[in-house]
Amino acid sequence: MFDSGDIAGKVAQAHALLADVAASITADTTGPAAGEALIEAIATAGQLDLLTCLLTERVDRTGYAAVDGGVSMAAWLRNTAHSSPAWATARVKLGRALTDTLPATLTAWQNGDLTFEHAAVIRQQTKNRSAQHTATLDRALAAAATASPQTLRDIATVLLEELAPDDRETERDWRTATQRVHLSDVPDGGRLDGDLDAEGTAILRAALDKYTPKPAPTSNADGTPGPPLTASHRRALALIEMARQALDFGTDHPGAANKPHLIVTISVDQLRDELCIGYLPDGTTLPATLLRQWACDAKIIPLLLGSEGQPLDVGRTSRTVTPAQRIALNERDKVCRAPGCDRPPAWCDAHHVQSWLDHGETNLDNTLLLCRKHHTAHHKGHIRIQAHGNQQFTITMINRRT
Repeated sequence: MFDSGDIAGKVAQAHALLADVAASITADTTGPAAGEALIEAIATAGQLDLLTCLLTERVDRTGYAAVDGGVSMAAWLRNTAHSSPAWATARVKLGRALTDTLPATLTAWQNGDLTFEHAAVIRQQTKNRSAQHTATLDRALAAAATASPQTLRDIATVLLEELAPDDRETERDWRTATQRVHLSDVPDGGRLDGDLDAEGTAILRAALDKYTPKPAPTSNADGTPGPPLTASHRRALALIEMARQALDFGTDHPGAANKPHLIVTISVDQLRDELCIGYLPDGTTLPATLLRQWACDAKIIPLLLGSEGQPLDVGRTSRTVTPAQRIALNERDKVCRAPGCDRPPAWCDAHHVQSWLDHGETNLDNTLLLCRKHHTAHHKGHIRIQAHGNQQFTITMINRRT
């Protein structure tokens, strides 16, 4: 240990030593030597990131930034490090969180078990949580930090579905309500960017996969084989083809709307009881409440798992309404059946009044049209639907705010 009053001097010594090491790397440096040194450099960089966050917290909390002329800690850090606002703000927030609410994360970082990226994920996942949930997440995620940052986010998602399902539901509602897509004109074309919720992302990805061409070689101007199209280029072609077919064939024909196929891994009990989450093939996590709603009318193939995790059955898509049944539903209902709603059939799902999970049949006596808004409201308990047979239903709005 060293005198804490000489921190700046010790850091300066480390800086000078690292500068000497960097200057010693030449074209003669061997691969094994570079590889061994790189591993150590990465570990050192992790400790430097931690040091930056902890020192940021001290400059912030002691008021030194204001004394030195900074209008805020982030502004002082931006000016000192000549950094972007995002870089500075991230270190200010993480320094505070490490000191205030994330002792396990701090210890793991000090031990070299995680990096700045891991710690930033943990801070984000614990933000605005109760003290109890924050403590639980801090311990669990710090212990799992040998995983990648993305995997750590997935672990946090699973834990939060169990610890705070109501909070997660509120967060998903907000995410859905703030979705956006921007299409702006640029010279000779356009630029597309967006921000979607988990459901929209999964559906878009499944649809793009359907239309994305294979990575076949291209041809050069002289006729010789060229490099394969990049994945991003092929996705752009897929998006354009999706739009072209939508314009060619429309979405308001009598049989609308066909759904993309998704394969979801989840246990039978979890799906029936709306507990925990399911997994798409790419590892994306989705809450069971959403999957149960999708199961009404989307062509989802549930890879059902038994109590020990073994696959039991790959469900059939025949539980969804047939094209003929969909035409009959559209003709019978005309619009969404929720009171006061006039959304057309193309905007609606075919909802099973008695869920297929509860042995409900796919026929006109057990299905009706609900738009996405009211379909979601029903699965949240805000709409009650009773089927009386002979295609007669009673629909009661529990909460008009839906």
